[in-house]
Amino acid sequence: MTALLPAAAAELRRIRDHDGPPGDYAAAGAEILLAAGTRSPEHFAENCRALAEALPHAQALIVPGASHDAATAAPHELVRPVSRFLAGLPITD
Repeated sequence: MTALLPAAAAELRRIRDHDGPPGDYAAAGAEILLAAGTRSPEHFAENCRALAEALPHAQALIVPGASHDAATAAPHELVRPVSRFLAGLPITD
């Protein structure tokens, strides 16, 4: 994982510098799950929703009570929908 860190910074800079509309990513053909926590700054959830609307195979998951470290804390509200997504099921029951 440490070997990926130098690439992550460059990728984040490219995303920041792009500043284009979410529709620029509409050609992505993969199934995509975008997630943000309700305790994170609202722009994370706004970006997730905007991208999910623009991408043909994307879904937005806004995790109640989660902050930016939700993936490491693994709350049930994140783990269950992600598990369902990876199994090819709807993220909600």
